Amino acid sequence: MAIMKCPECGKEMSDKAEKCPNCGAPNPNFDPDIPRAGELFTPCTKHPDRKAKLTCSVCGKHMCTVCAVDSITMNDGTVYCPECYLEAVKKEKKQLKRSQIFSYIGLAWFSFFLIVAIGASIYSVTQSAPFGMVLLTFWFYMAFASLLPLFGKMFMNTAGTTLGALELHKNFWTTVFILLIYAFIAGPIAAVIAAVNRIKNLKACKEGLKNDDAAIEKYEKIVAERAAAA
Repeated sequence: MAIMKCPECGKEMSDKAEKCPNCGAPNPNFDPDIPRAGELFTPCTKHPDRKAKLTCSVCGKHMCTVCAVDSITMNDGTVYCPECYLEAVKKEKKQLKRSQIFSYIGLAWFSFFLIVAIGASIYSVTQSAPFGMVLLTFWFYMAFASLLPLFGKMFMNTAGTTLGALELHKNFWTTVFILLIYAFIAGPIAAVIAAVNRIKNLKACKEGLKNDDAAIEKYEKIVAERAAAA
């Protein structure tokens, strides 16, 4: 421990003191990461002589103030060191790409049956079919457009939120039968809602991928610099 003069009052004080004991002015040389004599502390993984301020929730790495500069703390309190955050963003990017592909497939499915439904309805009109028959024809074909999102919910085990307390994993064919009935009752309504949600999802994916690319570029540089400095 060295003795220094307080920059405010000029009285002598320890260079490790947080503030001047005489006037209370903060010590410009004070480092909160340096433990005091006899103090119990969790050491930084990279700098064992410094106190850890954060711990990565993924790898358990302890970080002092210097190491935690580029760490990320999420709204739920999850802490990521730069290396773990980079991997998390890369994983999220892959998930967004898969979601994007599924949305394109869903929109293609919807578009195909929409065209078929319109074509079949026009054909019914040319055959002088009653209005009720034309509407039923359109509804019938659009019901197929709602099957893909419904079966997608089934295989993702989320259809229970739509169909009530349906235990999908216990009786597959019963579930299929119920979903078919639901599809033909919901018809174009369910299909249109699913299509709108897919369009919204594509917009969200586009924005998410843009943000992830920027984060990956930034943190790849940070991780590379940290590895070079190690």
